[in-house]
Amino acid sequence: MEASRKPFFPPDVIVPMKETNHKWIYATSDTHENLDDIDPSTIGKWLLFYDNVNICEARGMTQHDYAWPCIKKLVEDDVLFCAKCSTACDNEPEKSMGVICCYTQNYLDKKDVKRAADAIRQAVHFPWDMFYKTDNDTRAGKYRYTGSKFISIYKHTIENKMYERDGVLKYKWHEITF
Repeated sequence: MEASRKPFFPPDVIVPMKETNHKWIYATSDTHENLDDIDPSTIGKWLLFYDNVNICEARGMTQHDYAWPCIKKLVEDDVLFCAKCSTACDNEPEKSMGVICCYTQNYLDKKDVKRAADAIRQAVHFPWDMFYKTDNDTRAGKYRYTGSKFISIYKHTIENKMYERDGVLKYKWHEITF
């Protein structure tokens, strides 16, 4: 008797680097459809930068394409309240990295921010430090590519440790322990 196998990803998943009509793909938790209850000034996100050019022959997808369904599943399972993923739409040829933004509701809730980071690390292969940025900084136009420095307030390491940026010596990080 042959067991039926479910595909790893649902068949309706949009592949980011094949999407050319929308700049972003979004995933929002059913539990958090009403964003009116969330204070926009406390929202922040973990930023995952992945190669969006080199296609794996075995999978037929880039690292960026492969990571998105895993992050989307975290949203569907209410681990993250929402996420968005850059696409091939308006992708500049010299940009070899795509970004996936994994949102938390309140960057002041460090336990929740770390919980989200730990879950992301468990769901996807990301062998570098992850950095966390507030939406306030995004709205203020702070980006590394425009020359802004020391934007991220938290970083999460592959050892599942979370650090907070020093308030005075911006290049220093302090481990957060709970």
